[in-house]
Amino acid sequence: MEGGRALVISDKVLDQNHYHPQQTAVTWETCWMRQWLNGEFFASSFTPQEQSRVLLANVPGHVSPYYNTESSLKSVGNDTQDRVFLLSAVEANLYFADNKARIAYPTQYLAAKDQDIESTAQPADWLMRQPHKHRTNTACVSNKGATSNGVNVSHARSGIRPAMWVSLP
Repeated sequence: MEGGRALVISDKVLDQNHYHPQQTAVTWETCWMRQWLNGEFFASSFTPQEQSRVLLANVPGHVSPYYNTESSLKSVGNDTQDRVFLLSAVEANLYFADNKARIAYPTQYLAAKDQDIESTAQPADWLMRQPHKHRTNTACVSNKGATSNGVNVSHARSGIRPAMWVSLP
């Protein structure tokens, strides 16, 4: 919590989808996932009253800690203004004490949707927002809680664990 607002992060992996539908160089600023989270997901997941409490936040275009080079600085993308976003690896390491704390499990909805998920007791990978230095992969958290340089942006079975800043009453 800070200044009348709190960061809310889903404690479960809510769904699976691709970060971007085509295998191409993409950043958080230009990816499909950002559009979906702030459009369809936001509109269908929250009541109008709940939506009014979700704040428009500055979302930094963090450089991946795995590729902190001049080329990665050029490919990270610009900061964005979003209501719903994915964490960066920097934030995942800041907000969760260790790998164990970053482990997340699928919802019943996701387990029912994906026949490869044996149960809601099986940890799932989840996406983060910063790109690999070539921008054809995006960072993720593994089912063991480790942050990594990621998965192919068009991988359709990537877990989604949204985050947002909400105003406190």
